[in-house]
Amino acid sequence: MTVSAALGQDSDQHRFGREFSGFVLVIAWAVLSYAAAFRSFGVGRDYIEYLAFYERIPVFLSTSVQRFELGFSFLAWFFRYVVNVDYGWFALVIVATALGIKFFLFWKYLKYPVLAAIYYCITFYAIHEYTQIRTAIALSFGYLAMHLFYKRSYAFGAICLFIGVSFHTSIIVLLPVYIFAIYAKRYFFWVAVALGVLVVVGTSLPLRDIALQLFSSANPLLDAYAENREMLEISIFSINNLGLLVALLLGVAAGWYHESRYHALFLIMSFGAILAVVGLAGVPMVAQRTKEVFYVATVFLAHRSSFRIKALPAIGALWLTGGLLFYLNLQSDVLGG
Repeated sequence: MTVSAALGQDSDQHRFGREFSGFVLVIAWAVLSYAAAFRSFGVGRDYIEYLAFYERIPVFLSTSVQRFELGFSFLAWFFRYVVNVDYGWFALVIVATALGIKFFLFWKYLKYPVLAAIYYCITFYAIHEYTQIRTAIALSFGYLAMHLFYKRSYAFGAICLFIGVSFHTSIIVLLPVYIFAIYAKRYFFWVAVALGVLVVVGTSLPLRDIALQLFSSANPLLDAYAENREMLEISIFSINNLGLLVALLLGVAAGWYHESRYHALFLIMSFGAILAVVGLAGVPMVAQRTKEVFYVATVFLAHRSSFRIKALPAIGALWLTGGLLFYLNLQSDVLGG
C-alpha cells in the first residue's frame, strides 16, 4: 500500500468516525431533550415552579415584576400567548436548544465527542437540562461565546454571551475569567490583585452585602440565593470539591496548561470552580451556582485531544467525581421521581 493510499484510508476512517459520532449525538440529543421536557425520569425538583411561572405569566409582560431574567420571561410569554402551546413544548425548545448547542460544541471541538457527552450527562444533565433549565440554556450560549472568542470571532461571541446572560445572569462570570486566561501571564500582578479582591469580598460580610446590592438589580434572584438557608455551607474539603481539585492538579502535572491555547483556557476556567468555592464560601448558594458555571469547562478540557498515559489519572479523577455527583443527585432526589 502506498503512502497516499494509507493516508486516504485514514482520512476515510476519520470521516466515518466523525459521522458516526454525529449520528450518536443526534439520537442522544433527541431522546434526552424529550425526556427532560416531558419528565420521563421523574417530576424534577424545579418543574412545578417553572410550570406555575409559565401558566401565570401575565398577558402584558412587565420586566419590573418578573422573577426571572428578561430573555427567559419574554420567551415564556411568546410561547404562552403567541405560539399558544403547553409548558412541555416550551421546555422542549429550551432543553433541545441547550443540549443541541453543547453537543455541537463537543462534536466540533473535541477528539472524543461521544465520551464528552456521556461525561456531561453523568455530571450535569440532571441538575441542568432536567432541573435548572434557565442555567442549562444560559451555559450553552455562554460556552458557545467562549469558543467564538477563542476563534477570535468577538462580535458573534458578544452576542451569544448577551443572549446567555438574558437567561441567567450568572454566566457573566465567564467573561472576566476568559480575560484572565488570556492575560494571566502578561499581567500576573494585576490578575493576582483581582483574585485577592474577590476572595476578600467573598469572605467579608460588609463587602459581600455591598456587592450583592450592586448586582441584585441584574438578577432578581440573587438576594434569595444569598439568603438561602437550604444550603448551610459549601466547603473545599467536601469530597466532590476535593475530587475536582485533585483532578485539576493532576491535569497541571500532566502538562495541560502548556499543551495548547485551548487547554490553557479551559484549565483556568475549570479552576474558576475551585476559586468560587473558596472565595464565595460566605454565600453558599451563590458559590454553588458560580461553581457550576465553571465546572462545565472540564468537559472540554478532558476530551479535547487524544488521551495520553500521563493525563489518564486527571481524566479518571474527573470521571470519578462526575460519577459521585450523579450518585449524590440521585440520593438528593433531584429528578423528583
